[in-house]
Amino acid sequence: MPLDYTLKLVGKPELADQLKHNKTHIIGIGLRGHQPRVHASWIYYPEDNCPFYRATIFSRYGEGNAPPADRLLPTIQMGITPVNDNIVAPGPYWSIMVEVSESEHKPVNKDTIVYATILGAINVGLMESEDEIVSIHYRMENRGYPIPHIDRDGVLEVALPWLKDHSVWSRGRFGSYKYEVANQDHSLMIGVEAINNMLYEEEEISLCRPDYVNKGSVKNKIMFEPKPIQQ
Repeated sequence: MPLDYTLKLVGKPELADQLKHNKTHIIGIGLRGHQPRVHASWIYYPEDNCPFYRATIFSRYGEGNAPPADRLLPTIQMGITPVNDNIVAPGPYWSIMVEVSESEHKPVNKDTIVYATILGAINVGLMESEDEIVSIHYRMENRGYPIPHIDRDGVLEVALPWLKDHSVWSRGRFGSYKYEVANQDHSLMIGVEAINNMLYEEEEISLCRPDYVNKGSVKNKIMFEPKPIQQ
């Protein structure tokens, strides 16, 4: 459960209201044709001529992330231009997923974000204006990233120990609200370390020392040996 929800449930709204997060708009685009010679699996975009900050080429991960080439699908758009002839054709196919962030400082128009995304993909050379689009997927996640800010650590230094004193280990991407250790690998180890803390009172390295676990050296990875559970 997100930490701000938990804090409101236990009567600590003054702490909850100081935690910040953004929203993420996710747009998937399925295209007919041969995948472009893009060697990256995902790309970050700082340009101001596209609304997304990251694009992931899911079809590069495996053929199963796009329909088989013999699947007959209609073209619904040629770039930003709708097509209404409903003529079906085979592949091959490839796919893109992009992410657009939204916050109080960066509003997003849900009614136009798909159009803006496709136009942005053309602007940055991710796709061409004549590319055939066979599918579009859109969803919005109310919680994309926990946002670090100047008051965040002060809130966590009060909230997390208080909850722990009441036998609640609030952990995970939004459970502990630490952006710097919020990826999947971090969240997995935070869970392992929380259990070891409960059972053996071991230090929670990932949660308490993000600068240490993020150094990237194999020597800095903490390995945990199985221990018998004490009754």
